[in-house]
Amino acid sequence: MRDRSSTTEDTTYTHPAEAPVQEVPGKRFKRSFRGYRRNLVDDALARMELRIADLEEQSVQLREELLDAQHVAGEARHDLTRAKAELRYWNDRASYVDSEVARARQRALELEQSARERAEAIEADAQERSLQLVDRVCVEANQIMQAARDEAREMFLRFETDVDMSQQKLDKLEQVRREVAQTMQSALLQFENAVQELDKVAPAKRIVSQLEEPTRRAVPTFGRRKAQEAARRFDQGVEHDASAALSSPLPTVLSASVDGQAPEPTPTMIDPSGTNTGATTTSAGATVPAAPAAASPAPADAATTGSAPRKVHDADEEFAALLMQP
Repeated sequence: MRDRSSTTEDTTYTHPAEAPVQEVPGKRFKRSFRGYRRNLVDDALARMELRIADLEEQSVQLREELLDAQHVAGEARHDLTRAKAELRYWNDRASYVDSEVARARQRALELEQSARERAEAIEADAQERSLQLVDRVCVEANQIMQAARDEAREMFLRFETDVDMSQQKLDKLEQVRREVAQTMQSALLQFENAVQELDKVAPAKRIVSQLEEPTRRAVPTFGRRKAQEAARRFDQGVEHDASAALSSPLPTVLSASVDGQAPEPTPTMIDPSGTNTGATTTSAGATVPAAPAAASPAPADAATTGSAPRKVHDADEEFAALLMQP
């Protein structure tokens, strides 16, 4: 039998989970004559029973707390597991997102590189086309300028040719005018000589008697002034033709009159006796019949005597007949 007197009371408390069996604190009992004292043992046992009841109650409470703690721990473990799963999911999602981002960056780099290469190709092509267009425009501009220069040179040469032709025609017109003026002067001199010859041959008395006749019309004796007026009118006509030729187109300026060499008017040849020869000499040497001179009335004394009438020479009438000729 175990000696209860050697047991000592132990007040050390441990956790029920760690020490499921708790040692009862020792109690020494004093020896009596017939063993231990009963009252002491009963007191000790009563205290032990109370102690055990308390411990059992605490054990129940602790077991409930343990169950609660285990439940909380299970929930926490479940939450932790779910959190780990979510963390793993989000880690996987992050890895997927990182991979997608990396792939997107790689794709963006590839697209950027492709776009850069395409832009460089387009820029090179555009630059080449622009250079070709500039070259073509320069060539066309040079061709247009060369054509304009050639046309301007041709127009200038044609203008110079027209000016030269016009100058030549003007020179010819001036030469014709001078020749006509000289011809008129020579005709005037011949007319004056003829008048002088007529004055010498015809008797002054007969001229006075013819002028004093009542049936004869008064004829002006200003033959020299009429000839000068005719020459001046001819010069004015020549100047008018020259101005009209300058105002007309150059290729057709007096082509008919200058190139055709129109015949020059020449005076009617008059013999020293005062009679018209009846022919007119042209510049080409041909003779044309002259217009018949106006017949002079017979003198009065010729009708009375019955002799043959003689022709009366009048200078004014001869000049008038000369002006009436074509």
